[in-house]
Amino acid sequence: MYQSMDELEKEIYSKLDCKHEITKEYIKVLIESVRRFEKKQEVYDISNIADSGPIGIFTRIGDFFSKIKKYLSISEEKRKELGLTEDKVDKYFFDLGIYAFIATILRKGNWK
Repeated sequence: MYQSMDELEKEIYSKLDCKHEITKEYIKVLIESVRRFEKKQEVYDISNIADSGPIGIFTRIGDFFSKIKKYLSISEEKRKELGLTEDKVDKYFFDLGIYAFIATILRKGNWK
């Protein structure tokens, strides 16, 4: 097992023969999204997606876009009033990525 996330990130970067410095950050985000996905699977099982299919995924992605757009288009005062925090927006961005990967898995026929 890896002693640190940094070691895992470095190994992935090396094993994939990556060349660009920004790819290290991308790997960090991917690892973080895997952890978030895994935590969500403890709450929602795969039937949650299987029941709603691509339309359900697209709906969730649309919800995240709407929330992010609202956050970006209103004042700080309105953000506070609506409970739109930077932390929530960061989570919405992560969830967008996670749902995009889920959609890919589903479209390949690998989401049972």
